[in-house]
Amino acid sequence: MQNRRIKQVAIVALASFAVSIAFMYRCAGKFEGNGMLQTSLLPFYPRHQIRFDAVKLNSNSTKEFRFRGAPAADMRFVFLIIGTSLRSDEINRSMSIMDVELLETKPQLRRICKATGRPSNTEYSSAWKVGGPDNHPVSLWHTNCLKLPLKPGAVYVLRISIRAGTEKEDVLLIPVLEGGGIAIES
Repeated sequence: MQNRRIKQVAIVALASFAVSIAFMYRCAGKFEGNGMLQTSLLPFYPRHQIRFDAVKLNSNSTKEFRFRGAPAADMRFVFLIIGTSLRSDEINRSMSIMDVELLETKPQLRRICKATGRPSNTEYSSAWKVGGPDNHPVSLWHTNCLKLPLKPGAVYVLRISIRAGTEKEDVLLIPVLEGGGIAIES
């Protein structure tokens, strides 16, 4: 009886794994544009990540990324912080202003999220928070860009503008849209 149960569990696990791989290749084949879609074989959050080219926090710049074929999942936008020895309290004192806008351009023009502000640990809605809603590894997030309903058939434009502050050290930010999967509460 127990061997039969083990076989049933193994069959369900193998079928789930096969469906995950098929879904991963289906999503990866449809994604087009700037950035790279990564889909995990594991069903845990974040299951999907779309990563774009890095921007510098201490350099004036404007970048625009176009893409289509996003996973059908609620996503959130974060900046992963890399290449710095600055602590989170030092990043919170940054005077750089970050402006992010995600637009759906097809089938119709509509704003998905708009967030402007500088890093801060205050409760102001215009602040980019260091950390993350789920203690995300060294990242910046904004309350205006947390639950973004993306659709696979839509075309999107992500605009990022940085107005540099007084930081001397290079701080690279990797723009990431992430979501999908099962969140594990600890």
